[in-house]
Amino acid sequence: MSFILGLLALICIVCAFLPKQFDLPSGLFKIGAGIFGVLTILFALNPFVIIDGGKRGVVTRLGAIQSIELQEGLNIINPLFDKVDQWDVRVFKSQVKSASVSSDLQTINTESALNYHVDPEKAAELKQKVGSDFADVIIAPVIQESLKASTAKYAIQELTANRALVRDAAKALIVAKLAPYYIKVDDYSILNFDFSDKFEAAIEAKQVSEQRAEQAKFELQRVEIDSQQAIARAKAEAEGLKAQREQITPELLELRRIEMQARAIEKWHGDVPQYMMGNSTPFIQLTPSK
Repeated sequence: MSFILGLLALICIVCAFLPKQFDLPSGLFKIGAGIFGVLTILFALNPFVIIDGGKRGVVTRLGAIQSIELQEGLNIINPLFDKVDQWDVRVFKSQVKSASVSSDLQTINTESALNYHVDPEKAAELKQKVGSDFADVIIAPVIQESLKASTAKYAIQELTANRALVRDAAKALIVAKLAPYYIKVDDYSILNFDFSDKFEAAIEAKQVSEQRAEQAKFELQRVEIDSQQAIARAKAEAEGLKAQREQITPELLELRRIEMQARAIEKWHGDVPQYMMGNSTPFIQLTPSK
């Protein structure tokens, strides 16, 4: 700005000296001075506005918000009546904590995050409808209300398993509720479900009970298997003894007796006792005397 003012001053000085130096009409000086004065006043009022990247300029003229938005880059406004507010239309993140109730009336504390952006063509209307604090006035209550409606459809034990369904249902409600305010939803996620201490203690007790039940079931199955194995062994032994008894016949007994006598004869070397005790008839000495 100072460079432009200096340039205008230089032009005015040149216009002032040129008529005398080159015998030009004096009216040229007056024209130059007039142009310099007008431009000086114009630049002093600063009619130029630069809108930063990712933003839109919302113009307020005499207190009334104008529907025309200023785009990125250099813009010219009426410096006497216009005021410009730059609105960011990039993606923002709103992280909200909310308390809700499940279908079985259990309290759930939920933390969720919403990524959103303002419709670049509707920033002026959003400011006119809500104002610059729309994140607190609109977005946070909408997230809380939508999440309450979604968690109320499930019992507390079902929420963790159905997190994706709860998120999708809440996101659909949020999109529908924010659309009239020209706020576009980019993404929504549930960061955490926090249950009450009483419920978490009950869940832990239930898990311990289930683990003990599973252990008892395993022990019972092991005992049943051991019992079945013992019964199978006893049955096999009984069947073996039964088979052996069925194979013993008088002929088999006689055969076994003959086999035993034969083995005894094989072991005898021909020696007989020379004397007998009692009333037995003694053997005759067959060995010749020397």
